[in-house]
Amino acid sequence: MNKSRYELLFVVPHLIMLLLSLYGLVKFNYGKYGSELLYGSVITFWLLHHIVNLAYAVLFSLGRPIYRKFERFYAKEAMTITCLNHSYSLYTTNISEEGLSFFSEEPIYFPPDEWLNFVIQTEKNSVKVRGKIARVMEQSDGWLYGVWIEKPERANKQAYFQLVYDRSNQYLPKKHDVWLTPLDGLIDNFMHHFSIKKIAAPKKLSKFPIITLHESIEIQNTSVVLKEFDFQTMVIQSDSVDIMQKQMDVLYKNVLFKLTLSESDLSTGNYVYLVENIDELIEDSAFHSLLKDWRNKR
Repeated sequence: MNKSRYELLFVVPHLIMLLLSLYGLVKFNYGKYGSELLYGSVITFWLLHHIVNLAYAVLFSLGRPIYRKFERFYAKEAMTITCLNHSYSLYTTNISEEGLSFFSEEPIYFPPDEWLNFVIQTEKNSVKVRGKIARVMEQSDGWLYGVWIEKPERANKQAYFQLVYDRSNQYLPKKHDVWLTPLDGLIDNFMHHFSIKKIAAPKKLSKFPIITLHESIEIQNTSVVLKEFDFQTMVIQSDSVDIMQKQMDVLYKNVLFKLTLSESDLSTGNYVYLVENIDELIEDSAFHSLLKDWRNKR
């Protein structure tokens, strides 16, 4: 939330009136009992009314935390993704001026910092853009990919903006909650403005689909647990330190992983290995069969 000193001056008159209203509420009701409070309830009601309105005015003048540069719209549009020699037919989940997201039931590997070409097909036209993977979030039934979109070329810009804005925003509420009072709204605004109500963040940010596992594999005839795989790294849990070498080859279900130790935590027995031959594995049919098997076990 970036506010200049000049903009913050707009808060001052509302804040002064809010403090005066609070003072007036306490001063007016202090020392009153019984019928005196009853007779003065009209003035108390209007003081409370002004306090709520002035509190809203102070919060609005302060502004709110802005997490996105552009508005995001729900959009389920058919699209084709092309990366290197591979093509995928999927659907967008949401879209904005500088990004989009799409969902995949299968873990798809896109090389780091590789440009992806998108062809989004709508009822009105076909839009071509390109972008890079910003993050991938694991969900219960698949993976949600967030994409940063390169600014479209001038010839394609109008068609892309039409794709983004020619729709209603499905993220906005459609019905008013009759049980939500102005006081509830004030409290919710206060919690959001001062970061009391935290937005849930994903457990781990990654540019690759994370597959959470509990797979038993063998290394040097010793059983260890494969806990996590995200194409670039593999997390293995082992009670035996001796078998966890700095560099090793692991053959599992006819798939050979060439691993290099990246980091380890002896207290938990977790070892993080880099997968050095991922480019070769992507072209291996046995590796894709293994991915499908892991996907079905989630």
